[in-house]
Formats: sequence, structure tokens, C-alpha cells
Amino acid sequence: MSTPKVTQKLLEEQKTLQAAKKRYILELTNQMRTPMNVISGMIDISKNNVTDSHQVSDCLDTMMVANREIQSLVEKIQDMAYLEEEVILDTPTPVKLTGVAERAIRKVCSSRPEYHGKVSIDSDVRHHVVIADDRHLTNAFTYVVDDVIKSLDVDEDVVFYMREKFTTSSGNGMYELTVSRKWPADGQNRSYESQVTMARARMLFLAMGGSVEINPLDGYDQIRLTQAFPYGAESDVEVDDVDSELESIDFWGMRILVAEDNVLNMQVMEALLKEQGIIVTKAWNGKEAVEIFEEAGEDAFDLVILDVKMPVMNGYEAAEEIRAMDTEYAKDIIIFTVTAEDDEESVSKIFASGIDRYFLKPVNVKEILKEYIRMTE
Repeated sequence: MSTPKVTQKLLEEQKTLQAAKKRYILELTNQMRTPMNVISGMIDISKNNVTDSHQVSDCLDTMMVANREIQSLVEKIQDMAYLEEEVILDTPTPVKLTGVAERAIRKVCSSRPEYHGKVSIDSDVRHHVVIADDRHLTNAFTYVVDDVIKSLDVDEDVVFYMREKFTTSSGNGMYELTVSRKWPADGQNRSYESQVTMARARMLFLAMGGSVEINPLDGYDQIRLTQAFPYGAESDVEVDDVDSELESIDFWGMRILVAEDNVLNMQVMEALLKEQGIIVTKAWNGKEAVEIFEEAGEDAFDLVILDVKMPVMNGYEAAEEIRAMDTEYAKDIIIFTVTAEDDEESVSKIFASGIDRYFLKPVNVKEILKEYIRMTE
């Protein structure tokens, strides 16, 4: 019996995608060698010039750039694991749609400083606030922005056009984010990376009731993101100026319990927190963290930060043990986790265990303190 045409086409698309994924992963692992070699070389130069503070400073700056490149490559490799994963949406919350797109642009441009100030949003919407899954929506926009910017020349300005197409009587709205880009003269063959990136973007938008369309238009490619949301208030979401607020807050004497089994990670976390005048209590596994928390008594800590993967007792179990204690303090204490994993299963386990927020490694203490401020206001 012959295979139906639709099924045959789907099988062919899956084979093409699998081949693209395999080739793309090989490309990424090869790209990883360059920044790793740079860091190795800068370490050697620093060792040989310990007394030359300017030379060491230059080496540190170079290593920071290489480190950001490695972070970007690692995130892309992780995306391969999530590509075919079922998308489990978070609880929808009110978000400013243009704000989501702006965050995606900032995230992409943070690893491409040559595009700072050259990528912008031109917005024309009546209903700025939508009810949506903020995390997945930001990720979906980020995939598309990243794919567009990679295909452009550095001297080109990039403008994304945000438009509200219509709103229905039932409260649904349709929004489009479009951008035109010129394909290379040698044809319109999309790279393996582009195929994989856009496949993930399509999955996320489909899960949220939208779509991604790529249409050739007079020698240009127009990426159209069409998304339908029930909208909230017509005014903008109020944006707290947390960055400036952070500078004015005195964290001196704040008490944080940190559980981390990796010595280097603990040293980094402790040093960054102590710079803010924060008192750090260290635990080297989840069980030790629970025991310290319990023995310290009521109101001993303002915040608990747990690593997820630890010996003896992991971060999920430690959070559950703390939440199970028979005190309001244990039930109300803010618990954060720092992790290298943000797949759907891990995120579900994080929130199910009683952890309030998660942050991806490498550690960004500023983001942790900003979120703490938001939650305690």
C-alpha cells in the first residue's frame, strides 16, 4: 500500500530537519574550540605577566568576550535537545508585547556588540498589554531576532515592525512582527542553523496559538509572526526602574543561605554577594542546607539560593524539606535556584518543589537581587 502524500511529505521534512540538526551540532562544537583556545591562551599570558595589571586586565576583557561566545554556543546546543520536546506553557500573565520584543533584541545584541543601536522596534498597537506566557513568548521572539540578525550585513540597520491587525469582540487580538532581509546573491538556501532556529520558533508560536511565516517578497524574505492573544488593559504595563533602584538599595547585613557543591561556583557566588555587603552562609549539599536552615531558627535568613544538582540531597528535595517544616517562616521564605537546565521537565520540577524563581548559570547576582526586590516590595 502506498504512503499518503501528506505523510510522505512530513517524513521528508523530518529527515531534512534531522540532517540539519546533525550538521548544525557539529558546526557548533567546532565553533566552540575557538573561544576555548582564546581563554586558554589568555590564561597563559596572564600567568606570564602577573605584575602587569594592564596586560592582565586586557586578558580578562578578552576572556569575558570569549566566555559570552561559549555561553551563546552552549545555549544553542541545548536548544537541540528541546526542539522536539512538548511545549508545556506557563500560566499566562499580563505582559507588554513590545517589551517582550525589546528584551529579545537586547538578549541577541548582548553577544553582538556591533549591532548595538542598529536594531529597533517600530510599534503601532492600540492594546499594549497582552495575556501571555512571558517566558516562551520571549524565547520565540529571540529565535526569530537571532535568525534575522545573523543574515544581515553589519552596516545595515534592522527595524522590526510591530502592528496590531485587529481585535475581536471576544477580546482576541492579532499582532504581527515583520522584518525584511535580503538573501545572499548565491541563492535563498537557508543554513542548518536557520532551519533549526526557525523550527523551534514555529513550535513555540504554534503552542501559543500563533504562527511563523517566511515569504519571499521581491528578492527579500519577510518574516511574519502572527500571534493571537486576549488582551488586558489598554495602558502600558508599568515598568519598575529596578536597575536604578538597585543602586540606591543598601544590602548591607542581608542574610543569604547558599547551597552549592561546586567549590568554584560557590567562590564566585560568595564573592559577588559579599561585594554588596551580604552575609553568606554556605552549605555544600541539600541536606546540609536543610539542617542549617532548621538549626538557625526563625528569621535567620532573608533568602535561600539552592543549586539543583547536589550530592546527598538535590535542590528540589531541599526546597520540599524546607517548605514542609511546620513554621510560617519556612513556608514564606523566598527560595531561588541557580541551574544550567531550563527544559520543560526541569522547570515543572522547580516550581512543584516550592522554589519561587530560577536563574540560569552562569550566576548573575544583579538579576537575583532585582528579582528579590520585586518579590519583597
